[in-house]
Amino acid sequence: MYVAVTRPKQSLLLTGSYWKPGNKNARTPSQFLESACEKFGVQLVELAAEVNPLEEIELIESWPLDPLGERHRADVERVAAQTLSQLESLERKIDAILEGDQIQQDISLLLAEKDAAIAATDTAHLPVRIPASSFKDYIADFESVVSRLRRPMPQPPYKQTRTGTLFHSWVEGFFGAASHAGQLLGQADSDDADAAAMELENIKQLQSNFASSRFATLKPVDVEREIQLTIGQNTFICKLDAVFKTAGGFEIVDWKTGKAPKNAEDQKLKTLQLALYRLAYARFTGIPLEKIEVSFYFVTENKEIKPTDVPNEAQLLELWGAVAN
Repeated sequence: MYVAVTRPKQSLLLTGSYWKPGNKNARTPSQFLESACEKFGVQLVELAAEVNPLEEIELIESWPLDPLGERHRADVERVAAQTLSQLESLERKIDAILEGDQIQQDISLLLAEKDAAIAATDTAHLPVRIPASSFKDYIADFESVVSRLRRPMPQPPYKQTRTGTLFHSWVEGFFGAASHAGQLLGQADSDDADAAAMELENIKQLQSNFASSRFATLKPVDVEREIQLTIGQNTFICKLDAVFKTAGGFEIVDWKTGKAPKNAEDQKLKTLQLALYRLAYARFTGIPLEKIEVSFYFVTENKEIKPTDVPNEAQLLELWGAVAN
């Protein structure tokens, strides 16, 4: 009785019976039922029959007998009726919902969300901060850059990139700037001795080439100078490897450990990086643009390239405006 009373969430129905099959005398009400009636002011139904009414009912059995008992068929029919009633009630509720505005609003929101997700795969937002070395990629093949922005994928580490990092760090130390070159050289992959030895050999060759260049005898006025150059709504991160004083002004040099340009068009695209460096340094120092020269030094090939046709500020703005708008 305690369990039955404490479990319902909303309502509780208490019932009792005076008669059961086989009883000769009527049963008395449960003390719990009497207590409940007293608490809620309910009158118990008076006993009317003095003889068990169940004994007077003619018992009829249907053949063959239900193997699960005489009440099985009645239980099945009762549950079937309840199930059908619930289904009908559910159908009425669904019909009522469909007739309202809320379901239509929810469907519209879901469809709009799907359309937005599809549209997102066709559009891409340019990053606000862009490395100057990537400027040429936007100009040369904007669709490829946008495709990578739509679905960015992690890039595998490149040995050439690591070699370049090690060399740049060594050059900083060569010119007396703060450097961790020795520490970096000690971080070669100890699990691959051959690769580590080859990497060390490459670095030594780069050092030897640099030592034979004209830059080894010069003293820079700036090393690894980072300048942020804003064009339109984007900021280009310019990391100038070295700046030297010349008879006519200044020269910005960019060390390259990769291959030199394969043709004039390739060199023109790579020169865009130097054009950004020149403009950034001119804005940063106030030095006139025409007094700043730029050049590449491809250390691996011990080859120096000094472009003569370097885009000015107006030309850079025009190039970037064509892809950013």
